[in-house]
Amino acid sequence: MRIVCLGLAPVAALWQPARGDDLPALLREFFIAARPDERDAARKAILAIPQLDHARLEAAIDKLTLWPDRPLDGDRLRVELGVEHRIVLELLVRLPRDYTPRRRWPLMIALHGSGSQAADIMSLMRRMLGDDAERFILIAPENIDGPGFAEPVDREMRPRELLIALRKRLRIDNDRVFVAGYSLGGHRAFLTAVLHGDCLAGVMPLAGALVLPGDNALVDLFLENVRPLPMLVVWGENDVEFGITPRNRPLRGLAKSLKLDRYEAIELPGEGHLGVVPPAASLKAWLGRTRERYPHTVHQAFRFAETSRAYWVRAQKLAGAPLPAGEVRAPVRAGEDPRKAMAEYLRKQVGVIDAVSRDQMIELETRRSTYVELLLHDDLIDLNRPITVFRHKKKTWAGIVPRDLGVTLDEAAREWDFQRLPRAKLIVPVGGKARPVVETGSSR
Repeated sequence: MRIVCLGLAPVAALWQPARGDDLPALLREFFIAARPDERDAARKAILAIPQLDHARLEAAIDKLTLWPDRPLDGDRLRVELGVEHRIVLELLVRLPRDYTPRRRWPLMIALHGSGSQAADIMSLMRRMLGDDAERFILIAPENIDGPGFAEPVDREMRPRELLIALRKRLRIDNDRVFVAGYSLGGHRAFLTAVLHGDCLAGVMPLAGALVLPGDNALVDLFLENVRPLPMLVVWGENDVEFGITPRNRPLRGLAKSLKLDRYEAIELPGEGHLGVVPPAASLKAWLGRTRERYPHTVHQAFRFAETSRAYWVRAQKLAGAPLPAGEVRAPVRAGEDPRKAMAEYLRKQVGVIDAVSRDQMIELETRRSTYVELLLHDDLIDLNRPITVFRHKKKTWAGIVPRDLGVTLDEAAREWDFQRLPRAKLIVPVGGKARPVVETGSSR
């Protein structure tokens, strides 16, 4: 009998961790993976790279070339949006003549009004921008169905979903994304500002106004959302038939009382609903704005948890059912003013997060929010030093919040916002102690 001996290396010896020079290829695989298991494998390999820290990871992400040299043939692009209410949205696209994915480009999304088309608003934007049009990627959606406040969640999420889809197709400067709209498009631009302003450098509603349910009982709550966001709101003095002037004048007063110093409201003397364009100086100043990535004060009112994301805060769930779509009926007590009853009912149905960061302390006040996620970065707070977090004046955390590479990767894949990548996440409950998300076990 002959005995054959085989030398078997330990399994651990057969698996070699990725090297640092593998990082670009692994990141590319992570972001463009077609299947979840492929993405998970790339993610695991990235996190196993020895001595990887946030500076190296962010620098590598910044240098990635994920976008095609020729992102489209012709001037049309189709994107699929939504989960339950899916649509295929057609976009009219105008790229700069010298577009290249080797640099970032400012983006202007223009929303047309009722009865007009993408080509109409595109033409208006090109005339308004003049020579500056060559510096922008211009996108005009054809008949977008949102956002709308009393709509299913997918329609409220349309602007953010659209922007994420565009980030995957075009090399966009995420700190210089602007939204403009005319008439109905102006109303939708306004809603985009209050629901998704943290993605934007500026919003310009033309001949449009912010309209919310309940005779605008919610306007002050939602207008406060735009505090960090440059708003250029322009309408005609005689735009009465469409209700724009009667709505925008009180909004201008409300913005002043709230001390929204980035809210510029301009009423054009003698103009009606047509022919509304901003003064050249105001437009130039607005176009020169950049997004504030981590404002120290954040207020976000929201109808769905999905629209609670604001800069560095996000609610995991809404406590209770969301404000229903369609007609809303409020309970009215005997002798109570129905309008007052409606206003009180509506204000109780929406979620609110107020967050302030100062002197290594974060204070949270919330309404109808379950767990709140804090997406932290050293530009907001010093992660090398202890942080104290309060929710409703009760201490929920005291200590260092560890940086985590997995948090950065997951948020990058979620939104493709490579210019705002959180380095740590702290989950804050309504009661009890907060919990940091720690996977890599490193505070690098």
